[in-house]
Amino acid sequence: MQKTFNNFGLSKKLVLNLKEQDFIIPTEIQQSAIEPFLEGSDIIACAKTGSGKTAAYLIPIIEMLSKEEDSCALVVAPTRELAQQISQVFISLAKNFNIKPALLTGGKMMQAQLRRLKQNPRFISGTPGRINDHIARKTFPLEKIKYIVWDETDRMLELGFFEQIENILNKLPKEKQSFMLSATFNKRLINLASKYLIEPKIISISKGNEVPDLIKQETVDTSGSYKLVELEKILKDKKEKILVFCATHASTKEV
Repeated sequence: MQKTFNNFGLSKKLVLNLKEQDFIIPTEIQQSAIEPFLEGSDIIACAKTGSGKTAAYLIPIIEMLSKEEDSCALVVAPTRELAQQISQVFISLAKNFNIKPALLTGGKMMQAQLRRLKQNPRFISGTPGRINDHIARKTFPLEKIKYIVWDETDRMLELGFFEQIENILNKLPKEKQSFMLSATFNKRLINLASKYLIEPKIISISKGNEVPDLIKQETVDTSGSYKLVELEKILKDKKEKILVFCATHASTKEV
């Protein structure tokens, strides 16, 4: 029998918020992760983008924070864009819960973030570098963090954030609950999890970076200097709407 969000024992207010955001039937990762996280288990989940992974940890976090007065949750993401997206999803799902959020990323005014932290936010999303900046300034509420989520952990390791991740982990309270998400399982990630997570429940929704059957993949053999020329050709040939992903903020502006 297929589960609905009513099967998890969530508050009526949260279920209503989910319904308003068109969350009706839990995805596979949500069905597998919400219940054990609510029950207190650490989790390692392998799930691809588009699987509903963000809500898989936000839903139980909102439920648990709504029943606790002082505990906080921290979600760490590899990029400012993802951290901001997570914050936006949290705000929509936590409507009317009076749980203040804070977004800590580079490229934003430090003073504005300091003012936000003084307002005692209980849900914080951010990038490793800026979170460590606040830890160094002693403006980050380390002692209150009870729930920690590492989103796209493999990506953070690829980008060289290992030391920043370890610094955050070593500064957080020992009594906490962890949720580690990755598109792939690799040795470095497993070693990190085995060091800092306690008997984690392992959930695997996808095998590596598998692509849905409906997606057709093609490659174009070109050099860096001709990328934009080739892209222009594709844009002219295709009649459909097109989404272009770039590696950096600078290259996105150039495109």
